[in-house]
Amino acid sequence: MDLEKMETGKFLALLIVILVIFAGLLMFVAGFFYPLGFDALGIDPVSTYTYTATVDATGELTGVTMFLPVPSNKGNSPLGVEFADGRGTGLGSGITADYFAAKDAAFIKVVGDRLKSEKLGAEVEIDPMIIDTKNPVANAYLFAPAEADSDPANYKVNVYLKYNCAEDTVVKISLKCVGKNQWSYYNGDKDNSYVNTMELSVKGPQSGWVTADASCVSGMGDYRISL
Repeated sequence: MDLEKMETGKFLALLIVILVIFAGLLMFVAGFFYPLGFDALGIDPVSTYTYTATVDATGELTGVTMFLPVPSNKGNSPLGVEFADGRGTGLGSGITADYFAAKDAAFIKVVGDRLKSEKLGAEVEIDPMIIDTKNPVANAYLFAPAEADSDPANYKVNVYLKYNCAEDTVVKISLKCVGKNQWSYYNGDKDNSYVNTMELSVKGPQSGWVTADASCVSGMGDYRISL
């Protein structure tokens, strides 16, 4: 009887070891399969887009209307919807922001009687999607290019500016969108991301469309889930 118990104990111990090894092997293998390994490991990543628009002038602007690009995909922009629904941040007194979408681009319309320095923003969580931070040009949201088939690493975007100011007033506009996936596992916090930026500097009164420099850096961060 004791021998039978010993054999049963050895079998159970061996079974536990095998299960532990199998679980470890599953974790190891699943960690290489991004993003499919999230489901296998029971991980729920948090995916967010964050947008900031900074306008900085050396003098006061009056009668201001600006159409500032907001990241979009075929004219759709969840960040733009945040402004349309009144969830945009940083709007100063007398400044309004609304969302305008076209077939291939999207914009935030900023209007104000007076403006000198503003920083607008919005953040939206994408659930349950995972942002394609490796290839955002095809599957995520970017500032729409002024010309089709542009190189996303260095391209041009359209911006509409209308305001009055002194002839020597310089206006700098910076836009930034970060698409990021974040998750936690036994070995700590991990994330990956891409960054899309636009920079523009103009002098004097404006009334019409201008082009600005934009760029996108993708594939930053971790692409192994659990290792």
